[in-house]
Amino acid sequence: MFKSFFGPEDIAGACGMFTLPHIISFIVCLAIIGVAIYLLSKISDTSLEKISKILAIVFTVMEIIKVIYKFVHGYTEYLDYYLPISYCSLFLYALWFYGYGKGKLKKVGEAFIAGGCIVGGAAFLIVPATSLMMHPIFHYLSFHSMLFHSAMVIMGF
Repeated sequence: MFKSFFGPEDIAGACGMFTLPHIISFIVCLAIIGVAIYLLSKISDTSLEKISKILAIVFTVMEIIKVIYKFVHGYTEYLDYYLPISYCSLFLYALWFYGYGKGKLKKVGEAFIAGGCIVGGAAFLIVPATSLMMHPIFHYLSFHSMLFHSAMVIMGF
């Protein structure tokens, strides 16, 4: 289990898009998003900032694990394999800006979370063209991607 959870791309068959595992994971993510939005709908701004701080740290650690995975398996040909510079990776920076920033920097983080995260996160959950096309559903990168993009949608709402 552990070997396949952190295994290279060719260790097991990729999940693929619109397959049964993708659809099940999508439904699970939708359920998590729905419950989280319901539970978080009445929290204060201060509590939301605390959640942002926690998520910033958690997702930064998960991103570091992802980068280590890429280096260990030799996936270094593309810059975005080891630097979080894709569109959805901006969520990571937005969490830091919103949670720890002041003034305009805080507003930039808040604006991206409120606008870009809902669209970007939802689009990925529907069409996970990166992780699920390369890894099985029970792989760290698939788990990371689905959790990360679900959090984008949750925080956006």
